[in-house]
Amino acid sequence: MPIEEQLSDIADQKSRLANDWVRQNMDIDRFKELQQNLEQEEVRLKSIRSNIDPAQIDELEQTRSMLRFWDRQLQSMAWNLETEDGQMVRTVDKPHYNVLRYWA
Repeated sequence: MPIEEQLSDIADQKSRLANDWVRQNMDIDRFKELQQNLEQEEVRLKSIRSNIDPAQIDELEQTRSMLRFWDRQLQSMAWNLETEDGQMVRTVDKPHYNVLRYWA
């Protein structure tokens, strides 16, 4: 899950935790333990976010875009031959597979 979504989720959990404690009169020790765990995770995620170089994110998005492009290219090649009797022959199924042919 992206860091921003995780931080938002933690904020929601903190809010629910406070509400649950008030409503259910949660044991104070358990409440403090849960609150401390959430705060530690929040600090950890904020630290990770501050250490991420925006150029790395741009590079990652470019790489993802190229992978999607080449995946579509491979998929478009999946059925690319026709036998003499009109049946399609699958020559590329996945990059790591050998030639697969389907005969009637």
